[in-house]
Amino acid sequence: MDKLHTGKTKTNEVKTEVSEMKATKHGRRFMRRRSWKDMSPVQKVGNVLIGAVELVLVTLALWDISHRPDNEINGKKRTWVMASLIQPVGPIIYFIFGRKKAAAPAAA
Repeated sequence: MDKLHTGKTKTNEVKTEVSEMKATKHGRRFMRRRSWKDMSPVQKVGNVLIGAVELVLVTLALWDISHRPDNEINGKKRTWVMASLIQPVGPIIYFIFGRKKAAAPAAA
């Protein structure tokens, strides 16, 4: 029984060494991409929330671009549609720079 356990441990050690060797590229270590089942429940919820926020931002930006007249957008609509698809900063950049500022109401 002890030999079997020792054999499994050595096999696991070899697998670990091989995975560590694979995790090195050009002498530098990089993080292995984590799968969904490797994540804790908090990390899973965080990823789902971030994805939902990105989806809402893209949807709002595309809706705004399609419903806003050309003269109220800085540049071409096609350019802002493409920029809005760049995650995660595209929609935010559109909302900051893509829409023209509303004219101040005239003082009475």
